[in-house]
Amino acid sequence: MRCVKLLMFFLLLTVLSACAEKLTSGAYHVKVGTKDMMFDLGTAEIRLDRIILGGRYQPVDHWERDGNIVTAFDRDGSNVFQVCEEDGGKTLVVMNLEAGMRMTLTLLD
Repeated sequence: MRCVKLLMFFLLLTVLSACAEKLTSGAYHVKVGTKDMMFDLGTAEIRLDRIILGGRYQPVDHWERDGNIVTAFDRDGSNVFQVCEEDGGKTLVVMNLEAGMRMTLTLLD
């Protein structure tokens, strides 16, 4: 299970890089899996200058938005996080995962 979580973390950082200006900053509950079975992955913290998931820190230089797609970029211009906002930004669906995989982040109150 630890291996799956680590793999999902790296997938998240790889995928989370092609979206938009700003997301709602805060703590998010993370789930990953298939449409039939989802697993809790813990929490993620998203801020204007960073993404933290599983204790790992990803610096963010800037955000770009294209409709409901939000992308975070590092200072080298590589995208590090790309999500599609749903429910007015309360739910984020990570884009570009392997076929059949799904990762969602739900804003915690």
